[in-house]
Amino acid sequence: MCKSYLIVSIAVGVILFTGQALAGPVTFTGDVPTDFVGEQFFLDPDGGLDDVGMPPGFTTTGNAIIQLAVAYDTLSDTLYVGIDTVGIALDVDGDGDPGHTSSKLKKLGGHDYPSCGVAESFTFSIDLDNDGFFDVIAGLDLAGTATAGYQVAAFSGDPWAPYLAFGAPIPGVGGSMNHDPSAAMPDLEFTVTGLTNIDPGFDGNDIHLHAFVGSLADDGFGEDFLEVFPIPEPTTLVLVGATVALLAGVVRKRIA
Repeated sequence: MCKSYLIVSIAVGVILFTGQALAGPVTFTGDVPTDFVGEQFFLDPDGGLDDVGMPPGFTTTGNAIIQLAVAYDTLSDTLYVGIDTVGIALDVDGDGDPGHTSSKLKKLGGHDYPSCGVAESFTFSIDLDNDGFFDVIAGLDLAGTATAGYQVAAFSGDPWAPYLAFGAPIPGVGGSMNHDPSAAMPDLEFTVTGLTNIDPGFDGNDIHLHAFVGSLADDGFGEDFLEVFPIPEPTTLVLVGATVALLAGVVRKRIA
């Protein structure tokens, strides 16, 4: 076994918004556009695949975020979250099977692991008080698998490597991941509960959010980030028509 390392570009979608994510309970079916009808959506201004790099010969990847959806139920203190991706979430090679490494990816030395496991991750970070520092992170780190490995913790790390930013558990704060993404239930859907135990005034309004989907073993596929900033304007949603492509110092391991 030999190991090599490469630097990859990371795509960043930036959105500014004001408004509320208030709603009743959301019933998850694995399809974000259907489940969050009438709720708060944040579209990737680059349209999904346009801002995620891929190796030659590939045309799609489940690393690409289309939109983020959130809805907050005040009665149960539950934030419902959906990450709508291209195809099946974390089907990194886009072959329609999120637990199978295609022959093309295998030839490159990459892997597509089952149950979002081993080197695959998704995260959702929340800055409750809009001070520029994230307070809570939810999702799967590099060791977790869907759905048992889902966790909600204090944010402790770098927003550009959020899979390493899971800190200590927060008393009274939790949540669950609804399902392992599949062809029948392709999107990521999960909850974060008990946020008023951190901020008693939390009401789902104007929160700073950060979503990530990606893998460290997909050999050449980019990760996708989507960040949402609140702004003091009387509009519900303002998209900033710009995406910043960063050559980030993220070292991704390739196993050949």
